[in-house]
Amino acid sequence: MNRALRTPLPLLGLLAWGCDRLPAQLQDCPELACQQRWVDDKIERDPEATLDAVRTLPPGMDRDTLIQVMMVEWPEHSLSLCDELADIAIRERCESLTGRPHLWQVDPEDPTAGAVGAGAAYPVLDVGQAHYEHPWNAEEPLAVECTEAWTRNTCVGKQAVDMAYKSKHKDAWRICMGAEQEKWRNECFFQISEATWQPNKGGIPDLAAQMCLFSGFYQERCLGHMAGKIGRWAPAASWDASERWHELNKTIDGVQHTLNAYDPVLASRWTALAWAYAMDAAYAEVEPPVGNPIDQVGRAAMPHIAASVAWTLWRSQPNRVQSLNAWVDQFDAAMARRDVDPAPQPTLVEEDELSRGWADTLPGEEVLEWTVYRGPMGRRAVGIEPRGDAIICILEAAARNPTPHRASLFREALQHPDVRVRWTAARLAAQRMPSVFGTVDIAQEDDPLVRARLELGRATKASQP
Repeated sequence: MNRALRTPLPLLGLLAWGCDRLPAQLQDCPELACQQRWVDDKIERDPEATLDAVRTLPPGMDRDTLIQVMMVEWPEHSLSLCDELADIAIRERCESLTGRPHLWQVDPEDPTAGAVGAGAAYPVLDVGQAHYEHPWNAEEPLAVECTEAWTRNTCVGKQAVDMAYKSKHKDAWRICMGAEQEKWRNECFFQISEATWQPNKGGIPDLAAQMCLFSGFYQERCLGHMAGKIGRWAPAASWDASERWHELNKTIDGVQHTLNAYDPVLASRWTALAWAYAMDAAYAEVEPPVGNPIDQVGRAAMPHIAASVAWTLWRSQPNRVQSLNAWVDQFDAAMARRDVDPAPQPTLVEEDELSRGWADTLPGEEVLEWTVYRGPMGRRAVGIEPRGDAIICILEAAARNPTPHRASLFREALQHPDVRVRWTAARLAAQRMPSVFGTVDIAQEDDPLVRARLELGRATKASQP
């Protein structure tokens, strides 16, 4: 763990132990300061043996105290120790800490690295962080009483959350500003954002987004969580749920307005992510696909309705063999269909294994217009015209659903007049169907971005046995 982020441990009598040699066994330490030094000396080199040594200590307050220290100092190694705590209140506090996986990471400024279970990051929201001008910036931090020095950081967060639940939002903000360490100050704002608004529980979503903007290197994750919660709130696409859609529109528009004042690029990407989550949830259990949401939402949601309709079409009939034009005709019919189905509220589907399908950007591709694709990791190109955009959605769905006939569909797409359709086909085929490139004449392709993807696909095919 990055020791620069570690919590100082005052009042533990470390100086009293001085520079004496550590005993060979943890149970031979005469006091907590020695135990803490013993763990500090061993845990990075052999975490499992260190945890086993802690478990052999006699149950009681002394062991509970050591585990509390470890949960703050080495959370990435100590998650399994909560069950060893004798005191129920302390155990609950420990479990609440382990439920915040981003705190386990080795380096919180690198959300993609760290401990197993740290959770998905949100690269589509990675636009950098600027100073956030807010009317409360002139307020003084609010000091709170936290008697246990080694749990002060989690104590500060808990008191701030309590204030947020009581709708004392400015006091919650002031308490977070008083957190001594940057990591825990950022986490405090992350927590009060979640306490400020929850779907179906009320609150102030735009204020929750403002609190995310104070969460530093957790800003991307905080806003991503918020987009996900909003998405899970979406009704099924086939429901007659005008009021629910109205509330969803109002919530997303309000947060977008708040974020736009901070960073218009971030606002646009967050809105795309929120609608991607919403449509993924809305179509999770709807077959055949329908176009009902088109009548309920604004323009920002349309690319994500298209992606989910295409996904549902392919998912419901993966063995259907037909041309791209036939697929688009079927797509258009689904978008025009209006059915009402009293199906239960769906749940958000899991991220597919091609979620990072456009993680690599080749030179020149930064000029391509793109939008979020079905979750926090994915993105896709936007078609030049509606029919081309529908084909792109169909290709993205086909790439994620292996069927024997899909290679012919990609060969057809590589000849399409829309350059973004050809580019999408080349990119996806290189990842899933490099055999497609055996019959492709790269010299006939005049677009440099498509040609680069074709050459990459040809190289991938050549490297396979």
